[in-house]
Amino acid sequence: MKQHTSINSLMKWSFASLIFLMMVITFSYRYFVEIPKERAAIERLHKRELNALYFSLIDESENLKQMNYDYAIWDDTYNFVKNYNQSYLDNNYDIQTFTNLSIDAVFIIDNKNNILFSKGFDHLTQQELNFNDLLDDKGLFSSKIVNFKRATNQARHGIVKTKEGTMIFAITNISNSSNTAKSNGQLIYLKRFDQALTDNVADSTQLKLKVIPYDESYKEFPRITDLFKLTTKNQSNLWVVEDIYKQPSLVMQVEHFDNFELTILTRDLTITIAVQLLVMMFMFTFIKKILINPMNVVNSELSEIVKSKKLSALTAQFTVTEFKRLTDEFNHMVSTVENQQTQLEKLSLTDGLTQIPNRTAFEQHFTKELGHLQRNNTPFAIVMCDIDYFKKYNDSLGHTAGDDALKQVAQSLALSTRRVNDAVARYGGEEFIILFSGIELSALEIKLSEILENIRDLNIHHPDSDIAETITISLGAVLLTPPRDKNEMIDLTQVINIADKALYLAKHSGRNQFQITKEN
Repeated sequence: MKQHTSINSLMKWSFASLIFLMMVITFSYRYFVEIPKERAAIERLHKRELNALYFSLIDESENLKQMNYDYAIWDDTYNFVKNYNQSYLDNNYDIQTFTNLSIDAVFIIDNKNNILFSKGFDHLTQQELNFNDLLDDKGLFSSKIVNFKRATNQARHGIVKTKEGTMIFAITNISNSSNTAKSNGQLIYLKRFDQALTDNVADSTQLKLKVIPYDESYKEFPRITDLFKLTTKNQSNLWVVEDIYKQPSLVMQVEHFDNFELTILTRDLTITIAVQLLVMMFMFTFIKKILINPMNVVNSELSEIVKSKKLSALTAQFTVTEFKRLTDEFNHMVSTVENQQTQLEKLSLTDGLTQIPNRTAFEQHFTKELGHLQRNNTPFAIVMCDIDYFKKYNDSLGHTAGDDALKQVAQSLALSTRRVNDAVARYGGEEFIILFSGIELSALEIKLSEILENIRDLNIHHPDSDIAETITISLGAVLLTPPRDKNEMIDLTQVINIADKALYLAKHSGRNQFQITKEN
């Protein structure tokens, strides 16, 4: 007798076959598609982390370079090279200075590489250091370091290996505070490239870092300057750091925090299989859930976006084309908005007419610069500038001519503030504001006279000026020396008010001149 199969058995076999087929498809998709994608995503993440590591190392060098530049472009250092002065060394390079600046060696040399002053002192262990291997047979400082990128007038930095260990160095041509005098020597700072420095970098990059002495067993490993040659099988990577001689000096071991094995069976995959089983059991009733579950992930992410008020890309993965297109379009929109936000932030700090920084940018620069000024007790000046009879100029020649005049005046002022720590901004209307850092009264008077002359040299015809045939400006300046105590805050608004009063005095004294108020 022919044996018949019940619909229940048929359904069981059908379900079993379909479940088996779905399991094969699911695990194959995981193995051949998702795992390669996740591995690629992890590699991209590691590359971004290495990028952050590289630039954090650059930031460490930049900090040393900035301190080196500040001390090298200084009248006291310039005069010390001209005429040896022991009080300069006592005041600036005692043991406390090494600790405060986090440096381990200082060299001051003249243009013939003769050493005028040298001192090696580990700012952490408080031990004397010896850097005689940086001297040549004649006792002169290493020309290799001195001539490193010497063509530039800016501070230079690099890495050099010494018998005291691998060091980051910064070197700057010595000049006066206005950086106008011909260089008469070089100022060199050295700082250990050791585990302590690496720990600082690790704190900022959230990576586990370790410094390893270099030996020949590491010669095949990539150089840190090669970056991102990441191997997929080894999440703890070794990078060789070279000095300016292109010689290996040390090895950095980078361990990423997401060091885990990619498995076929994951929590998400287990949920997917469970959902598939439910779909087989309840047929079309639960088909909706296949779409609703991923949508719940999207809703959760959207709710988090609303809660945090910060746009971010959706991470939910859809197998349905229409929904995948929806998330892709949304993520594309997020990328567009982020790019626009970046552009808006840039525009928010630039005056649209004159293309120089605006008032907000000036205030940010002043706040950033104030710490340096207080630390070094460096005098600075705030200068308020106002175009004389500008309203008459606009009324006579029109706003188009007025805008052109503002642009020319802005560019002239910008040329007068080319030092790295100086700043100029449009304060509003025909007013501009200037910060001169590290300037004394006599230098300030010369600088303000030059500004007045530069504006007159623009030769912008002013038909209704009461004092000249061309556009002129009036300047009000306040010269201050900041307190060393960082707890004693300097109110920029009060400083500007003092400069405004000086500007008012300049205008009521006949315009086309400057007035300076000196404050402590």
